[in-house]
Amino acid sequence: MILPVRFVAALALALTAPLPAQTNNPFPDPIARSTFVVDVVDFATIPTNVAGTPRISVLTVAPDGRIFANDQKGPLYLISADGSAVTLYLDLRSVQGVALQANSEQGFQSFAFHPQFLTVGTPGFGKFYTAHTSSNLVPAPDYAAGQGGDAGDHVVLEWTTSDPAASTFVAADPAAPFREVLRISGPFGNHTMGLIAFNSTALPGSPEYGKLYVAMGDGGSGGDPFDLAGNPANPYGAILRIDPLGTNGSRGRYGIPADNPFVGGNSGALGEVFAYGLRNPQRFSWDSSNSRMFIADIGQGAIEEVNVGLPGANYGWNDREGSFEFLGGGVGTNLRSDTATTGFTYPIAEYDHSEGNAVAVGPVERSGRIPQLQGKLLFSDFPRGRLFYLDADTLPTGGPSGITELRLRYQGEERSFQAIVNTINPDATRTDLRFGTDNLGRIFLLNKQDGVIRVVGSAENPTDPPVEPPSVPTDPPTVRVDGPKRQTTTRPRVALRGIASAGTVRIEARNTRARADFRSIRGTDSWTYRARLRPGRNVLLVRAVDADGRTSIVSRSVVIRR
Repeated sequence: MILPVRFVAALALALTAPLPAQTNNPFPDPIARSTFVVDVVDFATIPTNVAGTPRISVLTVAPDGRIFANDQKGPLYLISADGSAVTLYLDLRSVQGVALQANSEQGFQSFAFHPQFLTVGTPGFGKFYTAHTSSNLVPAPDYAAGQGGDAGDHVVLEWTTSDPAASTFVAADPAAPFREVLRISGPFGNHTMGLIAFNSTALPGSPEYGKLYVAMGDGGSGGDPFDLAGNPANPYGAILRIDPLGTNGSRGRYGIPADNPFVGGNSGALGEVFAYGLRNPQRFSWDSSNSRMFIADIGQGAIEEVNVGLPGANYGWNDREGSFEFLGGGVGTNLRSDTATTGFTYPIAEYDHSEGNAVAVGPVERSGRIPQLQGKLLFSDFPRGRLFYLDADTLPTGGPSGITELRLRYQGEERSFQAIVNTINPDATRTDLRFGTDNLGRIFLLNKQDGVIRVVGSAENPTDPPVEPPSVPTDPPTVRVDGPKRQTTTRPRVALRGIASAGTVRIEARNTRARADFRSIRGTDSWTYRARLRPGRNVLLVRAVDADGRTSIVSRSVVIRR
């Protein structure tokens, strides 16, 4: 067959045309470093067990302010307020039916307490949630990629305890300590399910209250070979938003909130999807001052990015890596000006792989504990252990220009976080640095190499002498109610009396039969709560509050008015 001359010429031109320019270093200027240093102080040490050095993944608090942290290998620990006591709360490895698969990126990834965990009589009482990779591929997943294999299922479980105040997990039903909420198959072993979390800024009664966010990777391998992330008809490469207590989701095991961005549309998108077009969004957080969401997305060949989390947003992967055209081994042209035609949402900040190669977002500092960081969003390049920040009140508009690297001081000497980890584990070549926070506004630094949780202390000029570690907080307040915890009466009112621990600044009480929330009552060390009773069963709740806003375990009394 003889080809037309014009076709031969066009083919020759195509074969000789240069490939698009590709780079792994589109930002040649280095990131600036802070003019101040912050002190880093050891807080708690997670026990080393037969599985070796703990891989500390998440630190968060229960609604009463108690601190919990998990080891990716399976244990969940309760940590005292001063870090001196670490108690095993639950170990996923020892629970029949969990089938934890913990290798490389897989394992016990995250956990979250329902905001009603301590509220007696509510659907979320005693409930918390875990995310892990399971080698047990039964039952069938709620969602599968439809291509590739199954390197392990990513599973969200709901656990219910009969005693939320206990220092170890006490199953409400020992025969069935957990309920499976969501199961998604992993076609490859990387880019797994990451953080699960409730928005801590949501108020009771708001549509956001009690909604669980789930970070889901693009399915793994490299380059998103099945083009999953850009398709909201599947859960991969997305942030999901579900109601774990609802029933209108897959197989009736969770709910799909009515205000999710793709509910009721004709696009074919999953109702569970909050945002998509992400490669590996392991970590996200909310700004306590305005509920703005931030999402970190780990790049592939060149770009690490921080995004604002917006409902329905498409962040562009795998057409885009950060603001750039994705070209496989690197990136090409910066295309963020094409939003009007593509609809992609671009990052507020990004850096290239000359600075680091895996990003994790942390909190926005609003506590006032570190004035130099007030209003700053903290994030890290976690393999190298570099800490960065940007202005959360005046957001940058892409690239690294709004990013500053935070300098650290440990034991009186300015050091990198990698060097800090190496003081305990000299053989560690990476850090896996991530963040945690508590109700006091303390910022914790976690890693997977030495088993030590550290807290960020004060900020000082580097020429100043080292400062003393921050003072250790006291335990949360306690409250006691005298008299019977259950009684029957014909009277329209009842008086409860009791005492509270030192440091209590007010006592709060409520009757769950009334619409009003907790209200302050007189007295602290010795108090009286005069409650108006409604006919039937009244549940009277009393709690103590200290100057830092920490609350005691809620005391519960039942009064039946006939």
